[in-house]
Amino acid sequence: MVAMEVTGSIQAKYAPSQSEKQFRHMVMQSPIPMTIIRGSEYIIEMANKIMFEKIWRKKESETAGKSILIAFPELRNQKYPELLYKVFTTGKSHKENESLAFIEGDDGLRKFYFDYEFATQA
Repeated sequence: MVAMEVTGSIQAKYAPSQSEKQFRHMVMQSPIPMTIIRGSEYIIEMANKIMFEKIWRKKESETAGKSILIAFPELRNQKYPELLYKVFTTGKSHKENESLAFIEGDDGLRKFYFDYEFATQA
């Protein structure tokens, strides 16, 4: 019988990489509203404090793990679902300045103009 100790390699396989941790830390500490959306269902994986407080005006528990289109159904009738689909299916980023968006928060529907970029993970 031969046995090998592989705990370290298994832990490394399942643990987020150091660069992933640094990226997530940068997102969370940014003074710019940022969020990470994953997969073809556009699941909100994380967003920083300024995104919750100034843009979404919702609690993390209301959005985390949900599709952005479920958490913010008002986006369905705007251009953003189609743009997310194009980025997701083609892998090509989409960037826009002064883009109009209406977002429903705890204090009602508000109009915003965003400079944004939808990009896939490198």
